Parts: sequence; structure tokens; C-alpha cells
Amino acid sequence: MKRTWLVTVLISALGAVGVLRADDKKPAKLDWTAKKGDAALFTVKRSSSSEGGQFSTKEETEIQYRIEVADRKDNGDLELKVSYAKAKSKQEGRDSTWEFDSAEKDGGDEAAAFLRGVVSKAITVKLSGGKIADVAGFPELERPEQGGGGEGFRLFRRKGLLSRRSLEGDLDLILARAVRGQDLESGKEYRLAREEPAGGEGEGRRRFGGLFGRGGSPRVLFKYQGEDKAGDQVAAKFALSAEPPQRPEGDGPRAEVKSEGAAAVSMKDGLLLKLEVSTKSKFEGERDGQSFSFSTSSKTVILRETPSKKEAASV
Repeated sequence: MKRTWLVTVLISALGAVGVLRADDKKPAKLDWTAKKGDAALFTVKRSSSSEGGQFSTKEETEIQYRIEVADRKDNGDLELKVSYAKAKSKQEGRDSTWEFDSAEKDGGDEAAAFLRGVVSKAITVKLSGGKIADVAGFPELERPEQGGGGEGFRLFRRKGLLSRRSLEGDLDLILARAVRGQDLESGKEYRLAREEPAGGEGEGRRRFGGLFGRGGSPRVLFKYQGEDKAGDQVAAKFALSAEPPQRPEGDGPRAEVKSEGAAAVSMKDGLLLKLEVSTKSKFEGERDGQSFSFSTSSKTVILRETPSKKEAASV
């Protein structure tokens, strides 16, 4: 009888220890573990359209980044060397179409010539404390003169296709900055904190999350769904949604944003493996006593691949 009682007590104690060990298990966490010389290709494809009043626009872009770790500090800070393997864009609106393809070595307007110059540059990105601390290497992007008319604005926008602002937005997703260094809890949502632009003055507000093209500022929400396989890698899986831009009450148009998608981030090095998300937005407001509304829809797909030795050497 005593032996049976003792066995029961030992089994209960061991079970309690097992529970404690399960409860004490450290939560999953993503961090950048890439080493100097590591390189990857990231292809970012976007399609978007907008309608409002008498106008409608459509745009398709495809940008492929080559990213190499140029240096890694003992504290984990990184210096990245970024270049454009290719860039394509087609923009339709106001009864005109504008196209750019980095594979074409000449032709086109001033914007095309500017973008070809950007493609030929090596961009340096410094990361400190998990933040984008500095971006250098872009040619100066001249703003249109005040009162210069719509053509100047359209030219500026086309030049902005390859800019510090657009690169930072894409890096926010590629580097999975919203979830980097966070304790990952199933069902919990994570978002990128609003920050000042890395370069201070220059191109204005950052694209928080990089999801809505060059003009929007809603932030991406990452909801953790656990670990799973993505190809041959163990990945943290996330459901994606978005929150509308935060504006003071009565300031600017009212925004409704509906977004859904998914992302997988490598548990090995903390960088994005793949992402796909679709978004629909509606804006309503008043201007000069007249009510207005316009709607947008967009789709973003990002895929990562390992470059060949030749591609890696060309970074």
C-alpha cells in the first residue's frame, strides 16, 4: 500500500515538473542572424487601381532587389548593400500611359532617364537597434516647383518609383521589422511603430509598412499563427490586415481600409520568405464645400529566392 502511494506521488510530481517546463518554454522570437556576405533576391510585385469622380488610374510594378550583408557588428547592427536587379512599371490614367523597363538602356522621358541612373547605383542601408538608421546612395529627387502644374507632379511621382522612401517601405516588409525581436504569441497582433524618416528631411513621411504604394500610410498588422514549413525552411506564419491612417478628428478624408493576406518569415535568419496581401480602401471627405469620395484597390506579392553565384557576385 505504501509503495503504491509513493509511486502515485512520484508520478504526480514528475507530471508537475513537466507542466512547469512546458510553461517555462521560451516564446518564439525572430532576429536578424544573417552574416557578412549573405545575399538574397526579393521580387516585389504590385498592382493597384483607383477611381473617383471623373478619373481612374491603374499601375503595375515589378522590382527585384539584390541585398547583401556588407557588414555585421558585434551588437547585431547591419550594413546592407542594395541594388536593383530589375525594375518595371506601367501607369495608366488621364488618357495616357507611361511605361518604364530597366532592361531598356535608352529612350523615354526625363523620369525614365533618372530611374536608369538609380538602377546603376549601389545603395547603402544601415540598421541600428532594429531600425533603419541611414540610407545613402540615391540621386537627389527634385520636387516640382510650387504652381508648376500636374505634369511636374506626375514626373516627380514617376521618379519616386525607385526612391529612398519606397525602398524603406519595402525593407520594412522584407526585414519583417514589425515582428523582429518580439516574443511571438499565437493570435497576438504586431505593428510597426511610427518613426521619423531615417534621413530626416527629404521625401516627407515614411510609408509605414510599405504596403499601400507610395502614397498611403495605413500600417500593416501581423497576427502570429505559429510555426510551419515554407518550402525547405521553418517559418513563422502571420495573417495580415491593416488599420486606416490615423488622423486628427475632422482633419482630412475619412478612410475605410479592408485588407487580408499572409506572410512567412524565416525562423533561421528573420527575413521574409513570402508575402501576399490584397487591400481595398475608400476615402470620403469635403473640399471647398463639395463632398468627394474615391476608392483604391491593390495587391502586393513579395517572393524571396537565393541568387546564383553569378547573381550574388554582382551585388
